[in-house]
Order: sequence, then structure tokens, then C-alpha cells
Amino acid sequence: MSDTPIAMALGKVIIAAAWSDGCIQTEEVDCIKDLLFHLPELSTQDLEVLENLLEKPITEAQCTAFIKELIEALDSQQQRAFALFALERVINADGVVTERERALVDRVKEDILASADSQLLERFTRLLHKALSFRLKACHKPLKDDSLENFIQEKLSLMGKQAIAPDLPAEELRKLCLAGMLMARVVWANETISDAEIHSSVLYLEDKWELNAQEALFVTRITLDPSVCQLDIIRMCRQFYERTCMRERVQFLDVLFKIGFADNQLTEKEFSRIMEITAHLKLGQDHFQEALSRVNMIAA
Repeated sequence: MSDTPIAMALGKVIIAAAWSDGCIQTEEVDCIKDLLFHLPELSTQDLEVLENLLEKPITEAQCTAFIKELIEALDSQQQRAFALFALERVINADGVVTERERALVDRVKEDILASADSQLLERFTRLLHKALSFRLKACHKPLKDDSLENFIQEKLSLMGKQAIAPDLPAEELRKLCLAGMLMARVVWANETISDAEIHSSVLYLEDKWELNAQEALFVTRITLDPSVCQLDIIRMCRQFYERTCMRERVQFLDVLFKIGFADNQLTEKEFSRIMEITAHLKLGQDHFQEALSRVNMIAA
């Protein structure tokens, strides 16, 4: 049974909370999209509907309607439990919840369990501002040129100067950069890199995405830059998700495991990195286990 209506209703209340001050700062927009991305059961189309609501202020009438929609959706214990789970996903997106924030989360949970709307928006607003502050800090660390956008633009510029894949659309090139960056998360999990891992990456790009050897090697070079591991994994995965279909994302797990098994053993850190990427790409435990089984069969 799909719980999309509840996730959508939560998303609308989150957006209403974001507009509670009458404006949303430019640097906050992507952060809010990152948080909405963590709502479970939402399709790409669902997320587009929510993101469209970020384009202009939410009226008081809309706000009232959104809260009513959420409360009405919580008409069973199972649905309220799902709403609590979805809320935890959003609030814990960056893995940072202080004792004070936890108390506030608990109050919002009490409102949801009681289907009470009197202070729901106010508490959602306070929660969102806390979550946004963590998101902003995660995306703008005090390191030189560490932003995801700066890194991608640098690689795309270099690709253009070297006439790599000149016929590929800009969005396709961006997808390739993101793929290389996510591969790097596994390649550098153990703070070392092997020729076998590089070879596995090149073969995957040639086979699955039909790149020529020059294009595949360029993308793989992105994995050789350890600074990738300092970039924001949540936004990296969201942007990769937006530019891929389910089939591509499932296939991508295969290459991550192939990279991990390139030296004939999958370390705990590599396992953890792949699991993290799997979750952030909205793939399930079944996808993770099936990909692991496929690679184990090949290795055997």
C-alpha cells in the first residue's frame, strides 16, 4: 500500500513552514529540496509538484488547507506511524539532532499522534529552521572550493576544454560527473585506490552508458580526486536521482559493488558507503541485497 498521500501532505506542510516568514532565501531553496527528497514513497513527479510550491509564497488559505489535508490523512494508527517515520527521515537527514531539537520533534510527534493542528505549523516551522541550519552548514563547509556546484562546474569546464563528449547534452554530462563522484565515495572508502577499482569504473561506463574509452576514462578520473569525499552526499545523490531512471540507479549499485570487490574483498567501510548511497538514492534493502548477490555470484 502506497503512503504517498501522507508524504505529500507532510511535504506541503514543510513548504508552508518554509514560507512562514514570507520569503525563502536563495541559498535555502536547494536545502529545502534536499529535505523534501528524504520523504519516503515520493516519485520524481511528486517531488516536482512539491518543488513548484517553492516558487511563490504560500497563502494563509493554502496553509490552512495543507494542515487540514495532513490531519485528515492521519486516520489510522498505521498512517500516523508512517508519518512519524517520514518526519524522522527529514529531520535526521544530516544525522545531527540536538537534545533541544529532539524535544521539539517529540512535541510534533505528539501533535501527529493526536491529530492536533493548533500548534502544528508553528512547531513544524521551528523544526524546519533547525533542519535548514544543519543543511546549510553541511553544504557550505569552511573549506576552499568545497561546494558541490563549484566542483561540478570545474570538471565540466575541463571536459569542454579537452573536447570530451562534445555531442552529449549538458544534463547528460552532469550525470556523468555525479556518477564519478559517487564512485569516488567507494573508491576512497579505505583511503587508498587500486588499479583494479579504476578498471572496474571504466568498464562500467563503457558497457552500461555506452561511453567511448576517452569519455569513460575522463569520468573515472573524477574518482581519483579525494576531495570529492568532502562534498555533500545528500545533494550529490539527489541530483543523480533527478537525472537517472530506476533501471540506471539499480545498475549503478552493481558498479559500486564491483569497485568494492575489485581487490576480491569488500571492507566494512566500502559496505557502509554503498549502503549509504543506496538509501540516499531511494533504493530499498532488496535492491542492495540483490546487487550484492549478483557480484558475489560473479566473484565465485
